[in-house]
Amino acid sequence: MKLIDRKVTKENKELLIGNLKEESLKEGFSILSEYNFNTILEKKGFQTDKKAYILEICNPSIAKEVLFLDPIAGINLPCKLGVFEKDDGYHVIYMDPESLVEDKHLKIVLASISRSLNSIVDKAMQLN
Repeated sequence: MKLIDRKVTKENKELLIGNLKEESLKEGFSILSEYNFNTILEKKGFQTDKKAYILEICNPSIAKEVLFLDPIAGINLPCKLGVFEKDDGYHVIYMDPESLVEDKHLKIVLASISRSLNSIVDKAMQLN
């Protein structure tokens, strides 16, 4: 598994998350879920000093292809984009889907997802 870690130069987390959502929709993905881990943990009585936010996104037509080729590969769906606060600022972190499989046919489909994720993050960071 290969993680992509992209440091954000500006620290407006809300704008970055909004940009990630907007660019995801433009690339044909749906926003399935959003997790603000700070809010979740606070409701459970825990505090954290670092911000952590996850977007789960899915492109249904590509997900259908993945599941057709290998239903077990569906364990890697939906795609997750994380926005995490580290000591040096905010980072957008996501898995490279192509790195998760060996099958050449599945790798081709997942390569298209990798390109889309890279494009989403590139464009979202430019808008930040």
